[in-house]
Amino acid sequence: MAAITALPKVKWARLEPKPPQEVVITLEERRPWALWQIGSVRYVIDQDGAVLDEPPPQEFLPIIVDKGNRPLAPGERVEAEAVRLAQVLIQILPREMGTKTVTFEYVKGGGLVAVIDGGWRARFGDGSELARKIAIWKAILEQAPSAGVEPMRTALRIGIRS
Repeated sequence: MAAITALPKVKWARLEPKPPQEVVITLEERRPWALWQIGSVRYVIDQDGAVLDEPPPQEFLPIIVDKGNRPLAPGERVEAEAVRLAQVLIQILPREMGTKTVTFEYVKGGGLVAVIDGGWRARFGDGSELARKIAIWKAILEQAPSAGVEPMRTALRIGIRS
């Protein structure tokens, strides 16, 4: 069983004995969810951040650009919190802001940045106080034209950072 669940493409597996001499193996494969890009190399990851051993599919997948430089291998995991936050933002931003996310950037220690159409960027950091962060960003973007500014970069991280 350990050999099966150790395979990068296997999310979970279950063995069911079927007497007298059978065993049924049920498993769920990991499915591509996004591309995690380091430099010019793109890695396919699943919704949990596991790196898959397969070429990028032809369909559109969200892209998270990691500003680090460490190469990845199948079975490794990228920053799961950043992946979860990207999943949530892809759902929330069109509804709350009337925009779509073009891409994401991830910086270790700095968290996730959402880049939306129009080139505006917002550093969310982590997923804490997400509703508050989105409300602040929305208010900034709504009020900026009357103030004569174009806020291309907004830092929405809340709290003290070391």
